[in-house]
Amino acid sequence: MGDPTQGIRRASLVVAEGDSAPVKPPAKTKGAGQGSAAPTSPPPSVVKDSKPGRKGEIEIAEANKKRPRYESFSLTPDNTRGVLQHEYLVVTSGAKQNQLATYGAGPCVIIALWNPDAKKAGLAHVDSDTNNESVRGFVKQVVSGAKDGTKIKVHLAGGDSLSIDLQATLLDEIKSNPALELVSADLGPSFDYVGGQSLAISSTTGKISSSVDASMIDEGRNSASRLLSVGVGCSYLRRVPEQFFKHPEKSKGPR
Repeated sequence: MGDPTQGIRRASLVVAEGDSAPVKPPAKTKGAGQGSAAPTSPPPSVVKDSKPGRKGEIEIAEANKKRPRYESFSLTPDNTRGVLQHEYLVVTSGAKQNQLATYGAGPCVIIALWNPDAKKAGLAHVDSDTNNESVRGFVKQVVSGAKDGTKIKVHLAGGDSLSIDLQATLLDEIKSNPALELVSADLGPSFDYVGGQSLAISSTTGKISSSVDASMIDEGRNSASRLLSVGVGCSYLRRVPEQFFKHPEKSKGPR
């Protein structure tokens, strides 16, 4: 996440069991509506020959049958907030920054949620130190405002062969919550992307994209220090304060 300084392990999203360092994107020409970088295709996947064995791997292989439909839409720091490792955010379609994005996930896992009734999206960048209760709290915020019977759409991405248990746990959480519907999964180890995976979601349409880099998003203030503090004394997902972003909304409690 961010523009990690070379040589600083945590700032490059490498923690005890955190993400692999994201590959620095090559210089690009400015694209229409895409900040300083045009969308690029996701890195090629490395398909492994080994077949799923233990329970978690079988669940992941089954979930990966729900292939994501990635689409292209405008991502700029003015309309998209960035989520760093061990953080989450929730936005609504009425906000100026009504899209969320993260990148460099693996072994971490990205959870993207969309509430079609409230036109609300949530994004979390979950690592192995994340408390399950905080994931449920994040989900509850996105579910709020949905009509009876409405299913909250869920997309999972990221993970690798080092986080089988984390991926399986998140899949179990989704299955056990009747308000959630897993729409797509792009999980490891079958799809180990070099440099980790990316995901963006629109709160207006629920569309997702895999073309994300640091130039396209507003990561908020103190991004380097936030990354350095990952895994230090806190197992709960952190929600970044509104005032850290370019376009803070006036009143933001849990929604």
